[in-house]
Amino acid sequence: LENKKLLKRFYSTNIDGLDVATQMSNDVLLHVHGTCGTAVCYQCGKLYDMKRLQTALHSNAHLKQFIRCTECDQDKNWIKPNTVLFGESLPAKYFDLVHKQKDLDDVQLLIVAGTSLS
Repeated sequence: LENKKLLKRFYSTNIDGLDVATQMSNDVLLHVHGTCGTAVCYQCGKLYDMKRLQTALHSNAHLKQFIRCTECDQDKNWIKPNTVLFGESLPAKYFDLVHKQKDLDDVQLLIVAGTSLS
C-alpha cells in the first residue's frame, strides 16, 4: 500500500519490532508506544543502542544501581527501553500528526485493529 501511495500513516502500538520488519518508511510508520529496538534516557531523551543497555544490565545482574545516561547529569537520568510506560504521555509526534496536521481529516479508509487508541 505504501508503494502505491495508498497508505498515509501506519500508527503502530507494537513495541516488539514486528512493524519494523515490514520495512515501511519512517515517515509512514509511527511507533505510538515506542520500540524495544532502542533505549532512551528518561530525562534528556538521548537515544542508546539496546544492545548497550542489555550488556550493561547483564554485567549488573543484581541491579545494584540504575544504568545512567552519560549525556546529562539530571536527577533520574536512567536508561530505559524506548517504550511508553504506564503514566507516560504518547510521543509528541503522535499528537502533532493527529491534531495539528489533521492526519485523519482526508482519509477515505481508517482501519483500527487490536488497540486502545480508538
